[in-house]
Amino acid sequence: MKSLAYPIAFVKEIVRIPEITRIPRSPVFVEGVANLRGNILPIINLRQRFGLSEEERSDDNRAVIIEIGGHFSGLMVDRVSEVMHVTQDSVEPPPQIVASNIDSSYLRGIAKLDHGKRLVLLLDIERVIPAVELEAALQQAGQAGDKQQGAVRQVVDEQQLVTFQAAGEEYAIEIMNVQEIIRITEISRIPKAPPFIEGVVALRNQLLPIVNLRKRFGLTTVALDDDSRVIVVKLGGVITGLQVDAVSEVLSVPKTAFEAPPPILSAGEASHLQGVAKLEDGKRLIMLLDIQQVLSTTEIGQLEAMAANGD
Repeated sequence: MKSLAYPIAFVKEIVRIPEITRIPRSPVFVEGVANLRGNILPIINLRQRFGLSEEERSDDNRAVIIEIGGHFSGLMVDRVSEVMHVTQDSVEPPPQIVASNIDSSYLRGIAKLDHGKRLVLLLDIERVIPAVELEAALQQAGQAGDKQQGAVRQVVDEQQLVTFQAAGEEYAIEIMNVQEIIRITEISRIPKAPPFIEGVVALRNQLLPIVNLRKRFGLTTVALDDDSRVIVVKLGGVITGLQVDAVSEVLSVPKTAFEAPPPILSAGEASHLQGVAKLEDGKRLIMLLDIQQVLSTTEIGQLEAMAANGD
């Protein structure tokens, strides 16, 4: 499996693969068009674009919605792994021949991470989808420029969320509160830590305390697996990781979809929620966390004391 990346500035949403309608006489890499909340956008198959073999669709597949030159399109990917910071000194120019068989003209560099043990191919997204080809795909989809502008206006009444799983329930955090999403394989335990602290991990030579949301919510804990992720946020004045079972999507949700937490929840359960979004005719519920209420004032004080003491 090849690790590809591109700047987060281009990304508007990350969603499950929507229903796709084929377009006759479209470029081979254009899978078709999809309707995303009333806006029609072309869906680009990156495997076709890079000349890679096709694989059967799975629940991990996602469409990354990007904006280039005022136009929106979706990129079909096998899965979304993480949101990361890459330092400029870890990026090298792409070689003439790339072992992944992806044309080096599509790349702006290769990031060497984990002391060179992990390579991430950095895409030049404007070369992957040149403006001329994108415009042709939009015309074939019957899209006019004002339709795309309407999509931009619509975002004003929506909230951008990172959604994730914890014990079978779907939660979300406002994207402006998320600094990174990282993968972890091992957490170092620390003695006499508060019960809500799972341990610490090293992130770019700094220790990141990990809050296990299952523990925080009084749920049964599980071992780390390939889907486990840490969402990096700031709690109080401390950069902290929230351990979750899996990250699902980056999603724009209409503000009108949110309701107050139901009365059946106890005061403690409702205190860390901003609201509950009902999507897909009420079949899908997303609980929006108030990130500053995940820990109590006393617990945040404990976290800040740990950071100040260098524990």
